[in-house]
Amino acid sequence: MSVSVTNSRRNTVLAAAVGLGVWALLGVADLPKQPDGGFRSDPGAVVSRIEVGGAAERAGLRVGDRILGVNGVPLSEIGDIDRLPRAAIGETRVVAVERPGVGAAAPAREELRITYTSQMANHPVGLIGGAVLALAFLVCGVLALLLVPSRPGLLFGLAGVWLGVLLGPSPYFTAPGLRSLVLAVQFLVGLPAFACLLHFTLIFPEPGRILERKWVVPAIYSPAIVLALASVIQIAQGGQAAPSIQLLSALASAVYLLLSIVALVRRYATSTPEVRAAFGLGLLVWGMVLGFGPVAIEGVGLLVAPGVALPGSDYYFLAMVLIPLSFAAALLRQRASVRRRGGSPAAGSATAT
Repeated sequence: MSVSVTNSRRNTVLAAAVGLGVWALLGVADLPKQPDGGFRSDPGAVVSRIEVGGAAERAGLRVGDRILGVNGVPLSEIGDIDRLPRAAIGETRVVAVERPGVGAAAPAREELRITYTSQMANHPVGLIGGAVLALAFLVCGVLALLLVPSRPGLLFGLAGVWLGVLLGPSPYFTAPGLRSLVLAVQFLVGLPAFACLLHFTLIFPEPGRILERKWVVPAIYSPAIVLALASVIQIAQGGQAAPSIQLLSALASAVYLLLSIVALVRRYATSTPEVRAAFGLGLLVWGMVLGFGPVAIEGVGLLVAPGVALPGSDYYFLAMVLIPLSFAAALLRQRASVRRRGGSPAAGSATAT
């Protein structure tokens, strides 16, 4: 028999969401203090992008340079680097880099002095937009938990809250242990959030036949849980997840998103026009495609031409706001449709057991 998600479970998650909302506000208050070095590096500490006119470019940093250490602390001692306090705005740090040689020349070692500027002054739209995006996931997730007491509502509620944690600003702690704890929590909830989104697409507006196979649900969550726990263990030991784990986590996230889009498109293609309209399947498909499309394009661009930024790519991630909005709208349509039909699960309600 199908029953609604219990009030106690909803209240527990909602209480956590309120706490996370306070956490997010503390993170927003810290935004003006965030420094900007003007560069990005991949998990292997190789510089992948330099901002034109930024602090790194003025210091002479180049795409392809491999960062060896900061202020005399070797990068191999990753725990020591993580224990360094973050740079203050206006502070200058000595960054040791290895520069690839030209032709047969051996790589050269250089020390560059990077003076950090204000992230808020340089990228106000990106910082504020990121906070708004995280808030959208959090608010839409909470609304799903409040108004749609069903398994799809619970799954999206969890995904929305967790992605709000992952994408939103976090308050800065001077204690290295607390910073590591925050990073561990972000890894712990990040991949399971994407797994919840995939699970949602397989049961909305009603469970697909693939879920009749008992191994499917464990297969959805197992990779996310294993990678999340591996990341947390490494963070606890050394202050940061290994580059290989970071890369695997990024690939797993991409696979989860791709499978979610495929599941939604398939559900849309096999549904009648009445079902599409009643449950907002078109909203879900377009929300996912348009929300993640620009980010996917940026990712492909970085793989094809590292260091080359597409026009406006710093703000592509803002399109992701369409995702929580479309999911929340579809869930509300499902709720209204089920109520009109007397709450029958056969009408498309996928309620929790």
